[in-house]
Amino acid sequence: MKDIKNLTYYLKKDKQALDGNLRLDAINSFLGHAFHTLLQCELDIHLGYNKNSSIEKNTLNRRNGYTKKKIKGSFGEIELKIPRDRDGSFNPFIIKKRNKEIDAILEMIFGLFSIKLKEKDGLTFLSDLYKDEFSTDQISDIYRSFNLYCKKNKIFWDLDEQYENLFIDKVYFSALNKKNKKKRIPLLVLTGVKDNKSRILGIYLVKTNSQNRFLKIFNNLKERGLLSVDNVVLESNLIIESALSYVYEDTKIVYPIKEDSI
Repeated sequence: MKDIKNLTYYLKKDKQALDGNLRLDAINSFLGHAFHTLLQCELDIHLGYNKNSSIEKNTLNRRNGYTKKKIKGSFGEIELKIPRDRDGSFNPFIIKKRNKEIDAILEMIFGLFSIKLKEKDGLTFLSDLYKDEFSTDQISDIYRSFNLYCKKNKIFWDLDEQYENLFIDKVYFSALNKKNKKKRIPLLVLTGVKDNKSRILGIYLVKTNSQNRFLKIFNNLKERGLLSVDNVVLESNLIIESALSYVYEDTKIVYPIKEDSI
């Protein structure tokens, strides 16, 4: 994964420096909640029933609260709530991973939450993540849980009409293609900041680096209610900038100054 932490924007004596930190908070909060959803899905499989299920349980083992754990990768530090079971037999698969592999999981999470993701692509991502750990049916259950999480938490639904700053990050994650070979897939992660609050506005797959693709992304933001942005902070990309200027004519484009260049 591209080092998100080092993409924090430091613009000297500029409000965007503070907003850059808020942007990082939004990304880490999002990843923490999404990671927690994966852990809940693993516990469902371990116990043999879903949380709040009314069916008769075939085990005396039950959920038993949470423990806190911090994971650290190139993205920074994220605090997780790890679900427990009463008899202590639950051993989350993804928590056993080393830092380098944790980064790969977080890349996968970005991919799973990308807007208008096709179900077959989502199932492929999860199959690659869990490999031989879970069955095809169990992986399908995990994918459905992710979709329910999005709806319950209104992720990427209606947006405010205006944001002071919009940060655009391009990250990559690996997935298997039809020939079972690894392929690097780019994503755009869009984070909005307004009134000292931040949220992720959308995650978009970018399979083609074309102006038409970026026009669709920015038009999607507008259709969801985002009518104006004061500043957009992104690393120089003429194709993205051209599409952005077409949809949001009065937006100022700002290039980031990284910490090591100050």
